Amino acid sequence: MMRERLLRIPIWIGAVSAALGSLSFIGWLTANPSLARLMLPGAPLKPNGALALILLGPALTLLAIAPEKQRNSFFLAGRIAGLLAALLGAATLIEHWTSAGLAFDLFFVPDEMLIRPRALDVRMTKLSAATVTLLGAGLAIGRGRDRKFSLFGDVTFFISAALALTGIFTYAYGALPISGLGHALQVPLPAVGLTFLLALGGMLLQPDSRLVRPFISRGAGGQLIGKILPFVFIVPFALGALHITQMLSPENASMQAALSSAITAIVFSLVMWKAADELNRLDARKEQLDHERAGLERKAEREMARTDTEIGIRVATQAAYDELHKVTEKQRQTEAFFSGALNSAPLGFIFWDRNLRIIRLNSLVARWNGGDPRAYVGKKVEDVAPSFAPQVTPVLERILETGQPCPDVEILRGGDIDPEVRRLNGMFYPVANSTGEIIGIVAVISDVTREHARESALLETNERYSYVAKATNDAVWDLDVATNKLVWNESVHSLFGYSPDQVRGDLTWWEERVHPEDRERVVDSFHAAVDGGADIWETAYKFRNSDGSYSSVVDRGYMIRDDEGNARRAIGAMSDRTMQTALEESLRHSQKMDAVGRLSAGVAHDFNNVLALISVSAEFLLSVLEQG
Repeated sequence: MMRERLLRIPIWIGAVSAALGSLSFIGWLTANPSLARLMLPGAPLKPNGALALILLGPALTLLAIAPEKQRNSFFLAGRIAGLLAALLGAATLIEHWTSAGLAFDLFFVPDEMLIRPRALDVRMTKLSAATVTLLGAGLAIGRGRDRKFSLFGDVTFFISAALALTGIFTYAYGALPISGLGHALQVPLPAVGLTFLLALGGMLLQPDSRLVRPFISRGAGGQLIGKILPFVFIVPFALGALHITQMLSPENASMQAALSSAITAIVFSLVMWKAADELNRLDARKEQLDHERAGLERKAEREMARTDTEIGIRVATQAAYDELHKVTEKQRQTEAFFSGALNSAPLGFIFWDRNLRIIRLNSLVARWNGGDPRAYVGKKVEDVAPSFAPQVTPVLERILETGQPCPDVEILRGGDIDPEVRRLNGMFYPVANSTGEIIGIVAVISDVTREHARESALLETNERYSYVAKATNDAVWDLDVATNKLVWNESVHSLFGYSPDQVRGDLTWWEERVHPEDRERVVDSFHAAVDGGADIWETAYKFRNSDGSYSSVVDRGYMIRDDEGNARRAIGAMSDRTMQTALEESLRHSQKMDAVGRLSAGVAHDFNNVLALISVSAEFLLSVLEQG
């Protein structure tokens, strides 16, 4: 938490420095004197000094943002910006000392912004250039991840802070800096003030360095610095303001006051740092001695207590032995239970280690392959069951490589041992420890020989059933009673005109197409056959075609039941009797008409006989009347 708070300080110092430098630099570029001078008309911030702040500020901020012990883009960008600032300061110093007049560091300054017709007036002072050079080098090199450069950074930042502090006092007293580093009117207060803060921020980039650690320590040294630090600046500045050196040396008193203040502050800081460092070392040594003393006291107490507790230790040892015996006995019981469960299981179990050597197997696997289960321990599959190895070993290797289980592995075996077991099915799973590392493999194996034989027989039966369904013209159906799933053969399409998309695979589809007059009777009789225990179901009804017409059908079904008598499947065939019914109806109509014809012929014959009698009688009466 303390480190995070300290790292926020360089971030803000860098941001403020970059902002102020940018404002002044924009003033120079746009020929705005007010903005370029940045509040101090007498000693403005020079354009290359502003550019140096633009480089140093982001460099400090980026290095503070960069994560610890990680070379990311922020760290690299911060070092590059620091290096560019160092090159700019060094170039300015070369211009000052050689008077080359190249002015390559001032090419961006407009001519109308030249206060005097000399480049010296728009170039940062020697003091500022030296400070910028040291700060840039310290940020580029002295705050890398390599600790051997930490001392270089501490030295450069300390010297930079000392030079900046000298500039501040020079400006305050109006004195000439030492060795002609610049006149008071040439030393811009924003530049030296910001470089002083940048030097402090560079120190705070490594709070655990030897230079910074005494100042931020919570020990006696850190507390001492916290109390005395304000006097480092207040007392020297007050001494300089009183011009004590002027009374001692009337000539060049201002220079004496400035130098006195600067030297006093520097020496005072060094003395205070050394005192704090020594105090912190004493605290650390005291803590070490206290720890050693506490250790000796504990050791003495243990030695004294050992004699008094000897009997107790013996009792505790005996109790521990008894408890260990109980635990061992419980482990034996657990092992016996586990072995019994494995050997009684109807499935085979095999355990391998990471070297694919068998750790354990149950008696069922040993019976399948022959031999004592203990004879398999420590051996590989190819050593004890060569016929299994080509099928099992690749599976084990794949599980170790991928960590994924193989839940369905078919194993075929030969040989004379237990000839009834010919086909096995294995489920192989990796075994991992608490950290997720695979430490072995377990396989659960079942004998599926009979199941496979039943499936083969069922497939053969279904194949025959399929051929029969194709050979007959009836609509053959197969109902799964449990799922209500109904399957038809292709005749349902040719007989009743339904396309495959129109036929649903459920019993309701069939019920909906039974004629309404027959539906209740037919459906009830079918469910009664399924639920009532009947094996055969047969009925006749009308079934709706795809065009809405109805066909006369005869439907027969056979119920397949389990051992408890519950119907599992129902298989049947629906025969279309529409043509036969029509022919039978036509035959009945023809027979009726033949009977009517025969009846009519008999009636006519009898009627003719009566007419003949009447005719004879009439003739007889006429003859009598004529005679009479």
